[in-house]
Amino acid sequence: MIAEQAEKVKRKIKSIVNKVSGDLTKPKHKFLLEMLTGVLSSQSSNLTSIARSLKEDTDLLGRPTMKSQSFFYKIKPFCIS
Repeated sequence: MIAEQAEKVKRKIKSIVNKVSGDLTKPKHKFLLEMLTGVLSSQSSNLTSIARSLKEDTDLLGRPTMKSQSFFYKIKPFCIS
């Protein structure tokens, strides 16, 4: 039951990202998919919280670059606040 609900949510997230990411490159599409998944699972827009919710084995001490910040502002209108 829970696995079915999780799959349903994953499909819904993918469909939303596919609608929004029209002409994005594959890496940016993947980034958007992971960010949306992370924001929904962490219920936060804090990058450290998002990274922890994705449970990836990465260093969380890095600072965002100007490039990542500018991309975030481009997708911000599509984010639910």
